[in-house]
Amino acid sequence: MSDPVFKYRLNQECLSDEIRRAMERIRSVYPGFVVTSTNEAVDGRLTYSKHYETPCQAIDIGLETRYGRKVDPEVIQELIPQSFDIVPKSDHIHLEFDPPGPEDDGW
Repeated sequence: MSDPVFKYRLNQECLSDEIRRAMERIRSVYPGFVVTSTNEAVDGRLTYSKHYETPCQAIDIGLETRYGRKVDPEVIQELIPQSFDIVPKSDHIHLEFDPPGPEDDGW
């Protein structure tokens, strides 16, 4: 099974355990999915974005895998707990760990 592909120079060390577990689930269905953003500064990104938390609680995923397969946000939502928000955008899918309470990680 192919690992996720990280866009050039993205920080992989910042990712939370919850994001890493979600990525494993996504990889099981979408080998070679592409992470397009972790915690780097992006024009228009809110300063309180979960991308900037430590550890990083959000990533962006490309709309296609490295093999050209379309990534479906609805399939991703079925793979991971409800404690994640999946937000389809025009050029990526935003995945954010956002549990309802401090004790609930959804796993």
